Amino acid sequence: MSEQLLQATSFIHGAGLAHGDMSSRNIAFTCSNLSYCADEESVLKCVGPPEIDEVTRIDGAPLRQGLPTQMVKAAEWMEWVDEDEEDIRLLDFGETFTQGAEPERIAQPGVLRAPETIFTHKFDYRLDLWRVGIAIYSFVFRGLPLHHMFGDVNDLVAQMINFVEDLPAEWQEKYRDMRLKAGREPLEEEDVHTPIQRVRENSS
Repeated sequence: MSEQLLQATSFIHGAGLAHGDMSSRNIAFTCSNLSYCADEESVLKCVGPPEIDEVTRIDGAPLRQGLPTQMVKAAEWMEWVDEDEEDIRLLDFGETFTQGAEPERIAQPGVLRAPETIFTHKFDYRLDLWRVGIAIYSFVFRGLPLHHMFGDVNDLVAQMINFVEDLPAEWQEKYRDMRLKAGREPLEEEDVHTPIQRVRENSS
């Protein structure tokens, strides 16, 4: 899966685009074996019927033209058995942009937020690489490496440092100022436990 995801990312970037919303939620599998032995009714018994909610405005006014009238929850199949060779499909190109014509903003769940959007408020196609790394981590460990509690960006950055080593030099002073403005003490070296440090600690 990781190899195919990296190949898809390379193809998109080679075409002069950026996906903009890479995540494990936007990856689907082709169920090649399932297609030979099950009809639609059998599949629905496994994943359950679609969960659909109507989209309405809080003020009761009609929706603008072009907006969806329904929301459908993504299907989940917790008892899925991995096939020998998975064949993935990358979905949801709603945030895709052309390289060199980056939008001013991009939708990002807190736990998937790329660090450059915190410190520079700018980004390019390399945003996808951070998101792909998190997706691959979730494939292996069945969970996300970061937790964005209560929208606290200072804690999120601290988790990033613990996850992938220290910040680039040009961001370190800015992060120090961010913590001070939030009434936090600057992050000291002894507070950081990077992957390499954890390996050393566990092996000692």
